[in-house]
Amino acid sequence: GALDTTSQASTYQVSTRVQIQKLMDSHQLYDCWRVLHPAERDYSYYSFSSCSYSRIDLFLLPHRFLNLVHSCKYDAITWSDHAPISLSIQIPSLHPTRTQWKLNDTLLNHTNIRNQAESSLGQYFELNTHPVSTYPIIWEAHKSTIR
Repeated sequence: GALDTTSQASTYQVSTRVQIQKLMDSHQLYDCWRVLHPAERDYSYYSFSSCSYSRIDLFLLPHRFLNLVHSCKYDAITWSDHAPISLSIQIPSLHPTRTQWKLNDTLLNHTNIRNQAESSLGQYFELNTHPVSTYPIIWEAHKSTIR
C-alpha cells in the first residue's frame, strides 16, 4: 500500500492510509515506486519514538506519465530520519521527427499550377544539365528545388 510500515498499524495510521488512497484514486495518481516494485518493501522514514520504518515519501504521477518513468528508488537513511528518494524519467524527444515531403498531387489538377511547375522544372533541367553533372546528382538536387 501507500504506507508500508514495520509497526502494527494504529487506527490513526489506517485512517491516514485510507485517506491517502482516496486522494490518489480521486486524482488518478499512482505511486511510482509501487508500480515498479509491486511485491517489494522499502522504507523512507525511520521513527525513533516507535523504532519502526515506514514508506511515507512518495512520487505520485498520473497514469499517462508512468511510461516515462525509468527508475524510482529509496537511498539509505543516514543522518536524517527520511531517506532520499529519486525518480528518473525519460522525456521523449521534443524535436518533431522529420517527415518525408510529398507533393499534394491535387494541386496538379489546377491548370495554372501545373503549367507553372512544368515551366519551372523545364528551366531547372535546362540550366543544370551539362556534361560535368551526373544525372543522379541533378535528380536529387531538383527535388530540393521543387519543394
